[in-house]
Amino acid sequence: MLRRALFCTVILVLGITLVFAESTIRKQAVAITSSGNVFSLSPDTYDHSVARMYETPDYRQDDSLWYGSLVYNNALGLTAGGTFEFAIRLTPTELGPFTGWTISGIKFHKYSGNLNNVVKVYDNGTATTPGGMITSEPYTSSAPDEWVTVMLSSPVTIPGTGDLWCSVEVTHAAGTFPASMDAGPAIDGKGDWIYFNNAWQEIQDLGFNNNWLIIAYLEQTGAEPDIEISLDTLEFDYATNDTVNFLVIDNVGAAALDIDSIIPQDFWIVSVIPNALTIPAGSVDSVQVTVMLDTLVNGTYYSYLDIYSNDPDESPYMQPVKFTVTGVGVEEESPSHKPAYTVLTFPNPMRTSGTISYSVPMKTDVEINIYDISGRLINQVEHNIVNAGTHTVVWNRKDAYGVEVPQGVYIYEFITPLYNETGKIIVLR
Repeated sequence: MLRRALFCTVILVLGITLVFAESTIRKQAVAITSSGNVFSLSPDTYDHSVARMYETPDYRQDDSLWYGSLVYNNALGLTAGGTFEFAIRLTPTELGPFTGWTISGIKFHKYSGNLNNVVKVYDNGTATTPGGMITSEPYTSSAPDEWVTVMLSSPVTIPGTGDLWCSVEVTHAAGTFPASMDAGPAIDGKGDWIYFNNAWQEIQDLGFNNNWLIIAYLEQTGAEPDIEISLDTLEFDYATNDTVNFLVIDNVGAAALDIDSIIPQDFWIVSVIPNALTIPAGSVDSVQVTVMLDTLVNGTYYSYLDIYSNDPDESPYMQPVKFTVTGVGVEEESPSHKPAYTVLTFPNPMRTSGTISYSVPMKTDVEINIYDISGRLINQVEHNIVNAGTHTVVWNRKDAYGVEVPQGVYIYEFITPLYNETGKIIVLR
């Protein structure tokens, strides 16, 4: 049998009698008597010899805020059961970098008890008392020793100034301990608030030097970058020595646009400078694009720049590029210089309409169909016998009935007796 060394201390704090009993092996019940009500610490029947950090939530938050270590140490409850709130106070120091974001959820650790209550977000008040309640969200929890995630149906926008309090209300039975804590020390004025008997106070003032295991989930709602390029096609012309051009990139979003890389799809686009850049919200910048003749012969060449960024809807953004080459020697008519089967779509992504340019080496039957991502035929935009050469057809973003299709990914199918090709067309809002 294990021998336990126990010691007890009685402290009188502001008229509150604190009785602290601790085991060198495991924490035992601690009682706080205040106006006839008693708080107790859990006897901790679970093995926490290995520190357990919180699990990765199923819901993916953009960021989160908490105090302390988030490692379970003990839990608090009313000895006789009852209702109280435990909360953290987030100040402008913590909230400042996230101005304009939202608090989208609250996650907390519950040690034991069957709970059917609400989490709350309070507005700015004083350094010791929150303001009015902004929102609340119901939750239930019956499993022991679990992290409880509560997403807010009405997320709370983070202001540029003032505090926000994230609180968990619990109503529990005697002998259960819903409010989990770390090992401390308490983050003064922030990590250890409790509401009981119509008053807010810090549990460190009651002898508990700990922080609650509460996490505030943050989302960057409504603050996203949005890349926009007004130029349909970036054009170059060898005959006029126009081999260097500037591509103007506009960020019409509400957050900074981080362009990680700009990748040419063809060898004759020899450089893009700079290849990575950041464009603040509502701002415009440009990159220098250079093309080179190299082994190209007379003709018109189409390609794309793939612009990879943090735009959530358009990465990569595919910018069409056109290079017209004339005056290079004498154009030969040998089979090696006759056009092969080629299919290009631009602009892609498209908004209102897009052009499908295709080349065939001989007179042939051509059929071009547009399908949605499920394989359903949307429209047939070409079905003709065409001569050898380059041809274009415009898809106006409408189905066979003249109804504009929604944004999404669509598939084109280019069909001839000797050659077939499929590709993607991205339609934006």
